[in-house]
Amino acid sequence: MSIGRWLYWLAASLILASVVHLFLVVFLPGVDTGQKITQFQAIGGVNAFHELEPVAPRNFLLAEPVPDITYAFCRYDVRESTDHIAARIPSSN
Repeated sequence: MSIGRWLYWLAASLILASVVHLFLVVFLPGVDTGQKITQFQAIGGVNAFHELEPVAPRNFLLAEPVPDITYAFCRYDVRESTDHIAARIPSSN
C-alpha cells in the first residue's frame, strides 16, 4: 500500500471519528434529556412532589439507581409566577 493511500484512509478515518464524536457529544445528550423530561411529565403533574417507585434494574428511569436511595422529583411551573428561584452552587475546591 502506498503512503498516499495510507494517508487517505487515515484522514477518512479521522473525519468519520470526528463526526461520530460530535454527534454523540452534541446531539444525544439533548435527546436523552428530552426523553427523560417526557417520562417525568407522564408520571405526575406540576407543583407536586412525586416519589419514583422502585423498579427492576432493566426498567429504571434514572441511570444506575442505588437501591438504598429513594428518588423523587418535583416539576414547578413558574411561567405565570413572580417568584424567583435561586440556588447556591458550592465551590469545587
